[in-house]
Amino acid sequence: MDDGAALAEKYMSAAKLRDEYEQEGGFTKNSDSEDRERRRSDISELFRRSVFLAMQAFYQLEAGFGGVTSNEVGFNAIRQLILSDVLYYESGPKIKESVTHIFDGVCQNLPEIDAMLHRHITCNWSVGRLAVVERSLMRIGIFELCFEKKKADKTVIKVCSDLVGEYATERSMSFVYGVLCEVRKEKEASEKLKSGDVGADVQPEEKTEMAGGQARSAGQSCLASQIGQICQAEEQE
Repeated sequence: MDDGAALAEKYMSAAKLRDEYEQEGGFTKNSDSEDRERRRSDISELFRRSVFLAMQAFYQLEAGFGGVTSNEVGFNAIRQLILSDVLYYESGPKIKESVTHIFDGVCQNLPEIDAMLHRHITCNWSVGRLAVVERSLMRIGIFELCFEKKKADKTVIKVCSDLVGEYATERSMSFVYGVLCEVRKEKEASEKLKSGDVGADVQPEEKTEMAGGQARSAGQSCLASQIGQICQAEEQE
């Protein structure tokens, strides 16, 4: 089988997995979604739609291709196939541009994003063990918070955590919200460090350690408890 045929077969398999997930209710709102619909009336629908479609693209990338990275051979062809499929019914150029920008941005900055994500999940829980939907939305959230910086932090965190609540579980919603809030604290501590607001009498290496400690300390025990509950529930299943 030549490379083109092999790639086409992988793509069809990935699309089938995504369709099966959707038929099983994976991308269907749960019964509590109406309340959240009212609460997010102040959030740009374009941004929310973009994040939702990017989440689907990453689900298909991981389910069908094992989460290949942007520097691997053949990634451009895989990228084009997935984005074309996810955006097939989208006619608006802004949506297409936004989804493509999010997808490419996360892929290009994935090592830094995952390193940041790993710092804020505890209880010996690795990035690779996270569920695909939760992991994808946290990666998108970190990209928007720390690399893109065009949307208000509250909007990014709310959109990502709300989508997790709708397409995963309520428990996952609290977990993702907590992690992204910790990432925001780390970002704010880093920005203070760069601006010199940490303190003139503190040495540079002490400032670095201080910023990292401040970013991770608040709420870490709560996150550890939440992850522990998730670990226990999944082991029982």
